[in-house]
Amino acid sequence: MDDAHLLDDHSAGLVAGLIASHAPKVILTMTTGEPTPTDLAGQLGRASAPTIELAPLRTESAIVLAEQRVGRSLSDPEQARLAELALGFPLYIEALAEGLAAGETLAPQGRLSAILRHRLGRLTDEDLNLFELVALAGPLPIQCLPSTADAKLESLARRGYLASSEAGADVGHPFLGATAVAAMGLERRRQLAGQLLGCAPELGDADLTRVVRLAHDLGLSPTGTTLRRAVEEAVNQGDPGLAVALTEEGPDDPTLAASRARALHHLNRIPEPPPAGLSDSELVAYLTQQAQALAFVEQRFDEALAALGDGLERVNDPAGRDRLALELMTISGLVGDMDSILLAGRSVGPAADDETRLLAEVTTHLAEALTLTTEDSDETYRRCRALVEAGAGDAMMSERVELCRAFVDLVEGRFPEARERLEGD
Repeated sequence: MDDAHLLDDHSAGLVAGLIASHAPKVILTMTTGEPTPTDLAGQLGRASAPTIELAPLRTESAIVLAEQRVGRSLSDPEQARLAELALGFPLYIEALAEGLAAGETLAPQGRLSAILRHRLGRLTDEDLNLFELVALAGPLPIQCLPSTADAKLESLARRGYLASSEAGADVGHPFLGATAVAAMGLERRRQLAGQLLGCAPELGDADLTRVVRLAHDLGLSPTGTTLRRAVEEAVNQGDPGLAVALTEEGPDDPTLAASRARALHHLNRIPEPPPAGLSDSELVAYLTQQAQALAFVEQRFDEALAALGDGLERVNDPAGRDRLALELMTISGLVGDMDSILLAGRSVGPAADDETRLLAEVTTHLAEALTLTTEDSDETYRRCRALVEAGAGDAMMSERVELCRAFVDLVEGRFPEARERLEGD
């Protein structure tokens, strides 16, 4: 009799009686560590029958057996997957081979599927709820484990259903998890996903994105501060599509606007005009992403420059204005829009750090020469030299200051001075 540990109590009692009668010769196979029906366990404990412990097959033998069943050689990744999942058990090897032959890699089939379903069916309702939560989350972060789960987790780990660690819990074997998830209906999955969303505020960034993605695929989304964090982290974790979907399906929340613009930019899509009600910092973040998308995705440089220029008129926060000015400086410099370069350079405020201020002043000085608007160039040059002498920039930046000044000298007809500066540099 194969898999005797899976017998129901009545069948186990019958087999135990046969063993006690010594009439037939009974050969049983059982999985070590699995709970055994009481009558059968008691009879086996009293019997002195010989026991043979079958060790798992070595990896080389498992590969040979699988290749025979598949009918071809396995690739290196397939061999590694076989070694990881089969654990040397012939039944697992057979199931994996059937999956490979059918173009699948993790699908318990046939007899193995029935055995795993039977094994899961022996769990209590509380144990099954915990196991299904872990199987669906795959793995389950420790923050989502119920406070009363320690004893259940230890018991399930001891019996091979789960594997626990300081970080949380995972299924003891992927086949068990796949079987449990396949047996769940949509409503059960949604119920479990709702439990996972309940612990989302406590999760780390990667776990948060994974849980929110799982819930979203089942038609559920976070709310409030969890939604705002989920949108931001979805972009950070490389899933801008999820971020955009969350903002489209969530409430009309202006605090999501900047993250949505960033996500659209990552998807090479142009953010729509900024919504009303944004704070200065939110507007700056939004316009930066919008301008970059306009400029670098669709080469609509004029619109990008216009958006940044509009932002400089609307934003009052000095740090925000400096950020917009630097972005305007970069994009206008790429297309040689001197008016925008001049606007960007003159928009950097006195509270910016010395490096930023020097870059702005040098840019302004060059634009003054190239646009023939040199009426303020003496004052610009003075500010440049003061920053250089205060330690801002390096020797190359100091040379650029003098080169810009030489251009101004040429524009204003001071040829000897220009020549002296150029020869000096």
